Amino acid sequence: AIVSGTRRKSGWTAPQSRIADRIYPALRKIGPAALIGLSGDVPSTSHVPQAFREARMALDFASVGNRVVTYQGIPFHQMLVAQAGNDMRSALPAWSQKFAELDNRARGALSATLRTYADCDMNVLKTAKSLSVHPNTIYARAQRIKDAIQLNPLNYHNLTEILLVIECRGDP
Repeated sequence: AIVSGTRRKSGWTAPQSRIADRIYPALRKIGPAALIGLSGDVPSTSHVPQAFREARMALDFASVGNRVVTYQGIPFHQMLVAQAGNDMRSALPAWSQKFAELDNRARGALSATLRTYADCDMNVLKTAKSLSVHPNTIYARAQRIKDAIQLNPLNYHNLTEILLVIECRGDP
């Protein structure tokens, strides 16, 4: 849906309130068969193509459990992966396939460990507790990854790169 609220005096003036926020409650009352993606506010009709792209992306994130999605409500990293994911698949680093095979042999334990490690603010003890494993298991998995792809996943920048590659590949 692309909607327009009160016309602004110029493209430089801010809207009084986001129209998507004002109509969101009413749209939530529409039947369960409807999925709705809402764009952000745009200053004029010349920005309708941009609003269309935003609404389309929001609709891509809509689901049965979350039927109405606003463009501003999409987490930035998910938006980034959605935008670049398809285009970036051909540019993934050479090690990505090796990691995917290693993770498949471990039944997804390596990628799950990395996601949990990130969610636990890169704290090995919290990660181990969350996964119900010994902390040495986390270190062993990290070492397996490092040996396979020559990136230490316990390092912030390497962890970020590995997780982005996992998401761009579409791996579970």
